[in-house]
Formats: sequence, structure tokens, C-alpha cells
Amino acid sequence: WVCAALRHLTSNSQENKTYIAKRGGVDLLCDSVRRFLRTDAHVATEGLGALCHLASKHPENKRRIFDCGALELAISALEGEADADLAMACCGLLHNLSCDEDIKRHVVKLGGREVAEKLAGHEAPAVRNLAKVLQRTV
Repeated sequence: WVCAALRHLTSNSQENKTYIAKRGGVDLLCDSVRRFLRTDAHVATEGLGALCHLASKHPENKRRIFDCGALELAISALEGEADADLAMACCGLLHNLSCDEDIKRHVVKLGGREVAEKLAGHEAPAVRNLAKVLQRTV
């Protein structure tokens, strides 16, 4: 529930994004995603969604999120067949991180273009649309 609460609190609130990140929220979310990525898709999805929100329009958080290894977590989460919610969280996170030119190079290097191409064929229209946005970004 904590990951879901943080996801909600970080949606469209720069103040909450800064507050949560400065108090260790990024590391706690990354640790939760690492721990539950293969055992509890719901927790992983909420954690990645919170990281996606934390990265949105917040340059300092983008760097924190990149430094904690969230880029690799998102790529790893998409290795198999991802449901729509997980795909949206990961694709959104990759897009938000890619808005930073320095991080974008790493997204591309780790397979961001291939991920976007794969998700462009996802069964869910919302995932396909976000994948197209990611394709334009990377």
C-alpha cells in the first residue's frame, strides 16, 4: 500500500515530489521494486508508477531515480509480457527519464528504442500511445 500511496501523492505535486525524494523515497521505492519485481507485480507496478511521477518535470529527481538503478529496473520489468498497468508505469518512467539528455543516452544504450518498439504493438491502446511518445523521445 505504501508504493500506491506514494504514487498517488506524487501525481501532479512538485512539492510532494521534492519532499518525498529528499527524505529517501526514491531509494525506498527502488528497493521495493527490486524486492517484488518477480513476486508481486502489483507492488512493482505501483513502485514504478511512483518513480514515474517523481521523475515528471523534476530534474533533480530524474538524477536521483537514475542513480538508484530505476532505469535498469524498468527495462527488466518489460523483458517478458507486461500487463497494461506495468507497461504504462515503465514506459512513462522511461519517457520521463529520457527528457534529460544525459540520461537519454543511457536509455537508448540499455534498449529503450527496442522497448518502445515492442510496446507499440501492445494490446492496450493506452500503452501503444505512450510507446509512440517514448519512440519520439528516444
